[in-house]
Amino acid sequence: MFSVFPDDTIPPNVHVRKLTDDAKWLSDLLTDKDLIIDAPTTLEVPRNLSVMDRPARVATVFMTPSGMASVLLLEDQAGAIRSLSLEAQYYRAILTGTTASE
Repeated sequence: MFSVFPDDTIPPNVHVRKLTDDAKWLSDLLTDKDLIIDAPTTLEVPRNLSVMDRPARVATVFMTPSGMASVLLLEDQAGAIRSLSLEAQYYRAILTGTTASE
């Protein structure tokens, strides 16, 4: 079993602040993590996670605006392709009508 917050102690007011507002707190939280799963309600958090110096991979999951599909953007293990690049590739595919199989 895993826990995001050690000893199940949730920082006060975590639900009312942006996750990336406190860079040191977030950096400490992500130390020794292998995977960060982001189910965003904003564009800022996954973009901020993308530019952080961190060892963990980011998996961003979301529903399309139509609600007819879901999307998973998963960084590579080497950290060479960050979620910000994957997001741009996803938008390019939408705009050009291409898919990874084409």
